[in-house]
Formats: sequence, structure tokens, C-alpha cells
Amino acid sequence: MSKAPALREVEIETHTTCNARCVYCAYPFIAAEKPPARMDQGVFARVVSELDFARGELERVHLHHVNEPLLNPRLAEHIRFVRRTLPGIEVGFSTNAILLTPGKTEKLLDAGLNLIYITIPSSDPDEYARIMGIKADVNRVLENTAYFIDSARAGTRIVIRSPVGFDKKLRQFLERFDDNIVIEEMELMGRLGETRLAQRGSGTLSGRPAPCRLPWVKHTLIVAADGRVPLCCNDQKHLCIVETVADKSVQQAWTSADYARARDATQNRNRPEDFICNRCEFGVQEGWNE
Repeated sequence: MSKAPALREVEIETHTTCNARCVYCAYPFIAAEKPPARMDQGVFARVVSELDFARGELERVHLHHVNEPLLNPRLAEHIRFVRRTLPGIEVGFSTNAILLTPGKTEKLLDAGLNLIYITIPSSDPDEYARIMGIKADVNRVLENTAYFIDSARAGTRIVIRSPVGFDKKLRQFLERFDDNIVIEEMELMGRLGETRLAQRGSGTLSGRPAPCRLPWVKHTLIVAADGRVPLCCNDQKHLCIVETVADKSVQQAWTSADYARARDATQNRNRPEDFICNRCEFGVQEGWNE
């Protein structure tokens, strides 16, 4: 059994709601099955404070998981608390920017936000609505994004993402910000078979178990709103819970034998047949049945 690796990234799910129903995300299925939940404020503060054990290795804290962080009315407060407790790291979140109004931008930047991932799947209104699964004004999203980029302090990392590629109009919009942003084409994920769009055609996985191809998995801790710890961010429905911080410290959870066994299995070709990684495109040798 291997020793716990360096803890470099943490994802904290402060609540479980989203304002979109993206076709490439498992959230619509989750929302239909589970009532919304919110992390207890005391649990949040304890989790962040207990990350001190990883000081020197910890690089960033994400205040997101399978949700829209801007729906959290205490988001700026949470960012400020993380920045004060763990100075010197990146603190941010991923958002669709629908709610990233100029007023919220100012509050978040004042709180110390220095990392943001903004997902914009298309500049075409109809295509945007189709992918997002809701009626929303993509032009307002672009205005919100532009305001944030123009307002961001030096050293703020801004990543603009698209799950289906960048169309011509969207690229033209982003060109004037080239020096201040990172443009990243997301790799669509099957989310353990939950999102058919992310699969190639209508195929299913084939091939034998192989070490996980997502290098950040073994260095990332995810804490769900209820304090449970799922194995990785690809397990959006939390089918593989490896630990909990509800009744133990973050360090105890990260270094536990149960977590170590699960972590080892992600890299093992001889793992149990029913292990969750065998259902993931990143946990098997390349191969699809069409």
C-alpha cells in the first residue's frame, strides 16, 4: 500500500445546485435524484483550516464541484476565509458566468479571488441554449466575462473553456484579451457513462483496465457538501466514496488506508472487475465499440 502523495489541489462543494442543465454534465441526472444540499459553515471552516497540514505542497483550492458556485451567497466570504487561512495559494472556481455580474466581480476580486475558469460553449444563441440546457443570454455572458477580465488584478489566472471548441465569433471576442487569459479546449468526459454526448458516437468502452490517465487525480482531494470524499472529479454522482471528513480530520482522511487502497487501484491493471475506474475512459486502454 502506497504512502499518501502530496496534496496539491482541493475541491470543496459548498452546495449542490446549478442554474444550468448542460448536456455534457451529470448534474441534470443528479438534480432529478437528490434534493439540494449545502455544506455546514462550521464544516467548511474546519476543512479549510485543517488543510494547514499540506502547507508548502498545496497549490490551489477550488470552491466548486458539480454546481454553480455563484449561487452561493457566501462565496466572497468563503474566498476571503481561504485566502486568510492559506495565504499564497490560488483560490477560485469554475463558472458559466451567467451570474458573474459586474457587482459580483468586484466583490469576488476584493475578497482575493485569483483563479477563475469560465465555460462558454458557443457564441451562437441557439447553440448556446442547446448545450447549456436552458434559455440564457450568451451576449450577457460575454459582457460579464469581458468586465471580469478588464477588472482582474495582476496575477489573477483566467481560463476560458469550451467543451465543444471555439467558434469564429468567440475566438474573435477573446483575441483582445490574449495577453491576460488562457484559452483551453475541454476534453469531453463520459462521466462513467452518465453523459452520452461525451462518448464517441454511441459506442461503449472496451479494452482492459489501465492506470488512470488523469495525472491530477492522485494529488486532488474532493470534499462533497455532506463531508464525504469521492475518489475523483469524474465521479460526479459519487458512486465511489473513499473517505469522509465528517468524523475525522482532513489529514486523517487523506492518509487513511482506505483512501490509499482506492488510490492504488486507480493505477493498477489488476484491480477488481467492479472497480469504478473500469467504467471510465481514462481508466482503460483506448478502445471503443461503436
